[in-house]
Amino acid sequence: MTLANIIAGIALTVWGLMLFGGVTAYRSVLGQNVAGYPNWGQFHLFLSFPGSIVAILLVGLALVNWKQRGAILLAVFSGGSLLFVLPWMTGFTGGV
Repeated sequence: MTLANIIAGIALTVWGLMLFGGVTAYRSVLGQNVAGYPNWGQFHLFLSFPGSIVAILLVGLALVNWKQRGAILLAVFSGGSLLFVLPWMTGFTGGV
C-alpha cells in the first residue's frame, strides 16, 4: 500500500502544481480585460481539468488509506495521470 501512496503523492504534487499554474494563467488572462476572454475552453484547460484530477486523487488517497482497499486501482490511476501530464501540457504551448 505504501507504493500506491507514493505514486499518488507524486501525481498529486504534479497535478497540484499544474492547477496552481493554471490559476495563475487564468488570472493573467482575466486581467487583460479583453472581450470574450477568458472563454470556457481556457477555464476548462486551466482550472476544471487539473482541479478534477486533484480532487479524484485526494478522494482516492483518502479512501484507500481509510478502507485499506483499492491500492492497485489508486496506483494505476495515479500512474496514468502522470503519463497524461505531457500531452495535456501541449495545450499551454498552442498544440503540436
